[in-house]
Amino acid sequence: MEIHSQTYTDHEIVCRREDKEVIHYRERIHMPLITASDILSVLPRPPYKVHCIHLTDKDRLEALKGKVERKYAGQITAQFSNDQYLEFYSHEAGKGNAILEVCRIFGIPEENSIAAGDAPNDISMLLAAGTGVAMANADPDVKEAADFITSLDNDHNGLIQAIEKFILC
Repeated sequence: MEIHSQTYTDHEIVCRREDKEVIHYRERIHMPLITASDILSVLPRPPYKVHCIHLTDKDRLEALKGKVERKYAGQITAQFSNDQYLEFYSHEAGKGNAILEVCRIFGIPEENSIAAGDAPNDISMLLAAGTGVAMANADPDVKEAADFITSLDNDHNGLIQAIEKFILC
């Protein structure tokens, strides 16, 4: 089985064909789909992220991650959002830089920001925020990067626990 790859417009998923991976993805992420044999022809600008999916073989995704990291070191970041989803994006992008930009735009001191996550693609955000919160079900590396770990997971009000501790205190 091949590794499925997709990218995005501002509002749609874009890939070559509708396969079981994108069907699975769309069950969780309710976004419209555009299929095109030439993906770049339907994008209004260069893609900001490429998402690779393999539903049954994380080792294949790990191998791809290693190849991309070796070839594009310092240019491309490769991070898992779960065992089935591998993301590639510019080394200058990512959730950490995004939270810093939001703070800058709204005039919020970085030390007053809070970020919460559970997957490796959240680590840069937790490190950039004034307070990084990991959900109880977070990957061990995510917990290591966090300032606080909830006792509840992201499906059982873990974020509410963080809000109560840091915002409503």
